[in-house]
Amino acid sequence: MNLSEFAFRMILIFIPGLIAFNIVDKLTFHKEATTQNIISNSLTYGFICYLVYYFFFNFIPSKFLHLPISTFYFAEMLTNSQAKLNFQEIVLVTLLAVPIGLGLSALINHKVLYKMANKLKISDKVDDIGVWNTAFDSSSNHWVIIRDNQKDLIYQGWIESVSDGLDIHDILLRDVKVYRHSDGTYFYSVPRIYLAFSQDNLNIEFPSWEFTTTMNDDIIVNEPALSSKKEDTQL
Repeated sequence: MNLSEFAFRMILIFIPGLIAFNIVDKLTFHKEATTQNIISNSLTYGFICYLVYYFFFNFIPSKFLHLPISTFYFAEMLTNSQAKLNFQEIVLVTLLAVPIGLGLSALINHKVLYKMANKLKISDKVDDIGVWNTAFDSSSNHWVIIRDNQKDLIYQGWIESVSDGLDIHDILLRDVKVYRHSDGTYFYSVPRIYLAFSQDNLNIEFPSWEFTTTMNDDIIVNEPALSSKKEDTQL
């Protein structure tokens, strides 16, 4: 079997992995996938799909499944170049790839692996994109102050929508007031404004969030006037 035949065979066998990968790719926040990521993740998801199929095939009575085939062919198709491809099995596993892709997306979006590692004291790590998304959960309830240090501007308003937290941060604000950052000079107000920031010049404050601990009276009294949402706020 030449290389092209082998590649074609592998693509057919791992169609379920490709489908699961595309579902996860569309439904989760992540950095742009490289070719290596696409191949490795598709192979991994493909193995997961076949493992789940194998579990159903071997541990659930056939009278409940009513499968049109009676043998698990994946191992033979993968290791024996002379073995014929069983398209019935590939189709069944491909159908199974859809709920598996949805399930994997849910696990990733809810950061189950990180939560388990944190709970078991294995690691305190969280992914960078997860931090961004956590900050903007229930974003319509966030009154924010965005400081653009590069342009010497401050934007004050309610968050309407945010991007997925990749290299460019897209934010849509409503009821916005714009100030000069260096001296607090008020410029103008606008019902809505779209902002796009890179990672190196963006600072965001959340005055609308409640403190998790009781603050000293002198700290609360002397909060910067910027935290106020009144019309006469001066920076």
